[in-house]
Amino acid sequence: MKQAVIAAGNRKNFSDIEPVLEKNNFVIEWADSGKACLAMCTDKKTIDLLIVDEHLVDMTPKQLVEKAIMTNPMINCVPVSSLAPEEFHDYFEGLGVLMQLPGHPGEKDAQELISCVKKILDLTG
Repeated sequence: MKQAVIAAGNRKNFSDIEPVLEKNNFVIEWADSGKACLAMCTDKKTIDLLIVDEHLVDMTPKQLVEKAIMTNPMINCVPVSSLAPEEFHDYFEGLGVLMQLPGHPGEKDAQELISCVKKILDLTG
């Protein structure tokens, strides 16, 4: 089983992605703030995937990704962002994020994410 953490204030926005992750052997834990997410990153030995919602109460997705990779450089981060793809690339450049998810990721987005994560985990595992 692989570990995923979704940092989101509104779990309903991820209702389409959650079953796809579970079907692909991910155990999902939820954090309702950046601070709670970082505590999980510190406490857990392995988090394979971190999905960061665009609207957290205490920090931006970029701040959370920066802090999470400082805690665990091997964590695979996927921010939700409404930025245009080029702006997203520039904004998150150098942080090694896997991909961009839309505000309410659907099943197609989830399948793309799974494909991307499997490539990465197969290379490292």
